[in-house]
Amino acid sequence: MADRGTRVLQVLLVVAVVLVGVLSVEVQALKPYQAQARRMRSFPHIGQWFPRTNLVTEKGDSLTIGETTSGRAQVVIFFRTTCPYCLASLPAWKSMSDSLMKDQRSRFDVIWITGSNWDSTASYAAKHNLNYAIGQFVDTKMPMVLKARVVPLTVILDRFGRVEYVHVQAVTERSTVDSLYSAAFRAAAADSMLTAAGSASR
Repeated sequence: MADRGTRVLQVLLVVAVVLVGVLSVEVQALKPYQAQARRMRSFPHIGQWFPRTNLVTEKGDSLTIGETTSGRAQVVIFFRTTCPYCLASLPAWKSMSDSLMKDQRSRFDVIWITGSNWDSTASYAAKHNLNYAIGQFVDTKMPMVLKARVVPLTVILDRFGRVEYVHVQAVTERSTVDSLYSAAFRAAAADSMLTAAGSASR
């Protein structure tokens, strides 16, 4: 009787060990999905929609991101003056901004959004020759709504405010810059095709 009880316990122990092993494998398999879920909660993601959102410049002028009436794709750069990774990104950001703003077909709006106060932003912009449209959110809750609290952050939007590309980190690698250019031109090309289709249907 004792031997039978011992065998039952041994079988149960083996089953328990197997179950623990299976669960461990499943937990490991789920980790990439958990990481992706955390990322989607923390940062903008492709396919997300930016609602029409108002910004204000230092001079009190209005800017808008999200769905636009201009029909242009948007390159939106989020930065803070105290962020060392933003500072490292400035050469690439400036080069990309200058290039896209000179696009002969005027397919892009380039907007920089500061997370710092205007005094430090104005000094920073003057020091680093940031001759671009720089705005702040009118509604201070919008960085949380848009999942845009972490910098440096570069987002490509189509004219409807749909996120086409996101880069959360410094923009220093050539491959990253190439990806941003490609995404911007894809967004602009998609907008152009939609505009052409709309014109043809009328």
